[in-house]
Amino acid sequence: MNNLKVGFAAVNANPPLGISVAGYYVPRYAQGFLDDIMVKTIVLECGEKKIALISVDNCSIKAELSKPWLEEIEKVTGISQDAIFLSATHTHTGPQIHVSGNEEDDKLISQYTPFLGQRIVNCVQLALADTKPGKMGYIFGWAPERVAYIRRYMMKDGTTFTCPPIDDPNIDHALGELDQRVNVLRFDQEDGETIVLVN
Repeated sequence: MNNLKVGFAAVNANPPLGISVAGYYVPRYAQGFLDDIMVKTIVLECGEKKIALISVDNCSIKAELSKPWLEEIEKVTGISQDAIFLSATHTHTGPQIHVSGNEEDDKLISQYTPFLGQRIVNCVQLALADTKPGKMGYIFGWAPERVAYIRRYMMKDGTTFTCPPIDDPNIDHALGELDQRVNVLRFDQEDGETIVLVN
C-alpha cells in the first residue's frame, strides 16, 4: 500500500538593496533584482516519518547560522532536525549572510538573516500544509559535454588550484573525475502538482 504524501512550497526571500553580494571576492552590493531570491521546500511523509528538503538561493549557509532555523522548524512542524536537509544553490549573485567585520555590511546582514530564517520556516510550514498522497519516480540521464567541469587541479609545482585558466601550461592533472549524470526525482501529487528535483 502506498502511503507516501508529498508537498511543495516556494517563497520569496529578497534581501534589502545595498546588502553585500557573496561569491567573487570583490566588493559588490545589491542594486536590484534580475531574479528573485527563493526558498523552495519539498516535504515528504511516509507513515509517521516526515522529512524536509530545503533549497535556498545563496552561496553557502554555515551550520551555526542555520541551527536556530532548524530548531524552529522542528518546534512548529514536528519534523525532526535530523530529517531536515538544508542546502544552498551556490549562487554567486545572492546576498551575503555571514558577518564579515565590515560594520556597514554587517548591519544589513544582521537585519536580513532573521528574515531569511523566518522565510525558511514559513516555506516548510507551507509545504507541509500542501502535502497530498503522491507517487515518486527516479531516473538519471547525462548532461551534454562541457556542462559540468572539474574545478580543482594539481599544478606541476605540487600546489592545488581552483579554476586555473583554460589550457594553463602549469596544470599537471585534474583532481577527480567528471560526473555528468543528471539525477531526477519526480513526485506526482494525486489531483495536484508534479514536483521535480534535479541534481
